[in-house]
Amino acid sequence: MPNLTAIPASHYKDLRAEDQKDLPKLAGARFNCSQCHAPQSETKPLVKNEFTPDFQSDAEKSGSTLAETLNVGNDTLKD
Repeated sequence: MPNLTAIPASHYKDLRAEDQKDLPKLAGARFNCSQCHAPQSETKPLVKNEFTPDFQSDAEKSGSTLAETLNVGNDTLKD
């Protein structure tokens, strides 16, 4: 069994609602995981992965902080 990452807190938010409330279960808009996430398997890669992550802070290297940073920069938007 692969070492799976827990579903992040942002997937339990209703991003369609104005108040972006927390939900007790996975958000209905998040059911199609393979739309954003690549399926995982135990195979050889067809091409070399040259992706280099670019984190805004060292804290982000250990996990997702999307739920805490959804509104970063919104205060600079004009109405």
